[in-house]
Amino acid sequence: MITSQKLSDKDSFDTFGYLQLVASTTFLLPKGFNLTMSCFYNSKMKIGNITVFPILNLNPTLQKQFGKHWSVSVGLENIMQRKSKIRTESSGYNRFTFTKTYMSAKIGVTYKFNSGKGFSSPNIEKKHRQFKIQHGMKRLSNRQEQVMSLIWEYGPMTVSRLIPLIDESLHFNTISTVVRELDRIGFLSHESEFRPFLYYPQVSKEDYIKELIESISVRFFDSDKKKFAEAITIQ
Repeated sequence: MITSQKLSDKDSFDTFGYLQLVASTTFLLPKGFNLTMSCFYNSKMKIGNITVFPILNLNPTLQKQFGKHWSVSVGLENIMQRKSKIRTESSGYNRFTFTKTYMSAKIGVTYKFNSGKGFSSPNIEKKHRQFKIQHGMKRLSNRQEQVMSLIWEYGPMTVSRLIPLIDESLHFNTISTVVRELDRIGFLSHESEFRPFLYYPQVSKEDYIKELIESISVRFFDSDKKKFAEAITIQ
């Protein structure tokens, strides 16, 4: 970034540039754990008669999803514990200030729920399910099924982690669009307080397959399980 400033109307503009970098990446670990590393860097910059020397923060967060609803995260902030250095200049005055920020920890527990589902009567849910089966469950596209299969197999993932598992030549926005649509229709969900978003399944692989089978059975075999079984039996 480039900025210009002057301390008074009589002074000339002082122009300088500085770099600000914010980066984050997520690693998949065994046992369904995810490690997110976020980094903040600000190069040397001048604000009036104050000079702020480079700032670097590194913050790791370890997250684990438990089932469809619970997730636990443990994070550390400023693990490098670098001292901040500031110089204040004035006529005949030059002072350096050093400040050390210590490492801090944070623990988060999240529970996601559908506030309306618990208040629905069994009859209403049964009728809604039957309506969905009779009209056929909207099958996912091949790409959507590919994304879901990976998340079902490896657990919660970010868009950046999905891309190399699908096709490294694909543009980020291509997979991001697929993931956001799966989120919109309720197959995926994400933790909005973490960046980049970590997506986890809201529909299990077993439930998806079961719904597809029931849909085919209703639409093509009038819910006759015997006819359906005979049709898929390998001769």
